[in-house]
Amino acid sequence: MDYVLCVRFDRRFAALTAQTFISDLLVKRLGVQFLAVGDDFRFGASRAGDFLLLQEAGAEYGFDITSTQTFCEGGVRISSTAVRQALAEDNLQLAESLLGHPFTISGRVVHGDELGRTIGFPTANLPLRRQVSPVKGVYAVEVMGLGDKPLPGVANIGTRPTVAAYASSWKCIYWTL
Repeated sequence: MDYVLCVRFDRRFAALTAQTFISDLLVKRLGVQFLAVGDDFRFGASRAGDFLLLQEAGAEYGFDITSTQTFCEGGVRISSTAVRQALAEDNLQLAESLLGHPFTISGRVVHGDELGRTIGFPTANLPLRRQVSPVKGVYAVEVMGLGDKPLPGVANIGTRPTVAAYASSWKCIYWTL
């Protein structure tokens, strides 16, 4: 694989018709030559595009397309929906099994009140925004990106219970290092 393209999924992108997705993104911008999609892949506004439409477009624009079969793990169909459900139910073992690796959260650190630093536990605040996360709670974690090796830490997912003004509104994860 030479490139990975991460497209911001915003309202404008979500409103693209299936045909526009094919002609503008796949053909004009990416020059796609081969496309592999899941057996239940849908795309375009209102999920109007499907494998059959991609096959027709492939014949018209000159690219090949193939469909993969469903993959299961422990009798559960591997899908983003199944992963989100496992996380919503706080079933981190199932989420890890479906993902093939432990669930991770990443993001850009935002400035906080530095309260943890005053008692010897500096924190890194990561806003969750639209990320799917496990059930609110406190977790033992490994923090990556601060050196050569992962550092042990504690993550609080959810609100900031020690700061009354933010107890119900602050949706942030912070690592205590």
